[in-house]
Amino acid sequence: MPKNDDVVKKNGYGREERWVRPDIWMVVKVKFFDKKLTFLKELILSDIEQINGIWTAKTMTMVNDQEKHTTVFKFSNVKYNSGIDDEVFSERRLTKGVQ
Repeated sequence: MPKNDDVVKKNGYGREERWVRPDIWMVVKVKFFDKKLTFLKELILSDIEQINGIWTAKTMTMVNDQEKHTTVFKFSNVKYNSGIDDEVFSERRLTKGVQ
């Protein structure tokens, strides 16, 4: 449950339920509920494998119960610690783009 109404206003959810795989401490499913605690949608993380020592979900499926719509993200060629300059992730660069 959100800590207070400000959190509900910020993220738009009145409740989240998370399932965690205890052997690797990774979230594998999240259920989202609206401000009135009506079920909205479910995120399922699958095709989990360890890449460079980091547990990674290579498939993310969001099922929207209210709109009867499903979105699937599939990731391939995942690489970590590939030498990207920290400046790429500055607040300015993330909000304004490459300058």
